[in-house]
Amino acid sequence: MNWFGFRFTDYSQWAAFYGREAATGERVTAERAMQLAAVYPCVRLISQRIATLPLNLYRMTETGRQFERKHPLNRLLRMKPNARMIAPVFWEAVYSSILLQRGAYLEPKRQGAGGMSSIEFLHPCRIARHGDKYKYTERDGTTREIGADKVCYIPAFTTDGENGRSVIEHGIEVMGLAMAADKAAGNTFRRGLMPTTYFKFPKILNPTQRNDARELIENRISGAVNAGKPAILEAEMDVGTIGINPNDAQLLESRNVSAEEICSLFGVPPTMIGRGDKASSWASSSENLNLWFLAYTLMPWMKRVETAIWDAFLTPAEQVDLYAEYNFEGLLRGDSAARQAFYASALQNGWLSRNDVRRLENLPPIPGGDIYTVQSNLVPIEQLGNQDAGASVRSALMNWLKQEEAA
Repeated sequence: MNWFGFRFTDYSQWAAFYGREAATGERVTAERAMQLAAVYPCVRLISQRIATLPLNLYRMTETGRQFERKHPLNRLLRMKPNARMIAPVFWEAVYSSILLQRGAYLEPKRQGAGGMSSIEFLHPCRIARHGDKYKYTERDGTTREIGADKVCYIPAFTTDGENGRSVIEHGIEVMGLAMAADKAAGNTFRRGLMPTTYFKFPKILNPTQRNDARELIENRISGAVNAGKPAILEAEMDVGTIGINPNDAQLLESRNVSAEEICSLFGVPPTMIGRGDKASSWASSSENLNLWFLAYTLMPWMKRVETAIWDAFLTPAEQVDLYAEYNFEGLLRGDSAARQAFYASALQNGWLSRNDVRRLENLPPIPGGDIYTVQSNLVPIEQLGNQDAGASVRSALMNWLKQEEAA
């Protein structure tokens, strides 16, 4: 099947694109789900937030780790994975595919025996696996085969370790109900928030009588210009309404419930997409909410990608000491007062130097700023009043620094 450049080779792809019918009668697809006022902001929030975090390549050393600035893979991960996409757009597409489809497919390409040259994004609706090969349909309708060992598959949530399970598939009834509620709300507002009015006659009218009755209703009874005027009902005409009042049905409340259920499917606090109220989130501040969002929502997806990069993009020799990791310090950055207290504690206890702090604040290093310092007023209680205690601590610290420099 080929439709607007999409060629499906098995039923699962066809079902993923055309969707399935919910109990409400609404057909739920990834594209239709994105039109819901809760699905779109959830997917956008997760994918864009991760896409803007720095993804760095590190090398493990005996003394810690160092940033691999000159490795070719580092440029692909941080700046431009391929000729068509910059890094933020590329990773948006990757995480959107994981959230909406059953996973993301990437094709790492190398220049002969050299390093990585590009990372191609493969649309999940145009790829299917047949044995040890994938068949992929390009945008122009042409197909090509790719070896399974040449494709990096990052599954969504999985129960068997091989096949991802999309949020759309598991939330089909919730999203079908939300679509039906949106449609009902639209019809209700189109009618001016009024139920349908019917006019009942005791017998079947002929065409002439029906036209006269319609003219009477439209021109003399209904409409804003006739509001408040007395209505004369002839020929035993009876008036009633079909439907329910939106206030009685609590239509808007049901839509809010659907939105919160969709947020739970994606693991997004409703307040982060403008839903719910202040009592709907147990995080007491924006900093705590960011920490909650990072730990319970973003971290599982980021760890999937980090491990997939190590497994598919690095050679066996590079896997010994190279790895990719997101830097999420920017997400947890507090206000000026909180950062000042954090840095002061780090400097006074000797686990950050002044240049370490300046690097975190994107400032250039200063001469002598790589020395680690500690407070010298913490002495044993029995040495209180001893004038030589401070000098001995300083002497011990200087001897330790000299030993470190000699090493």
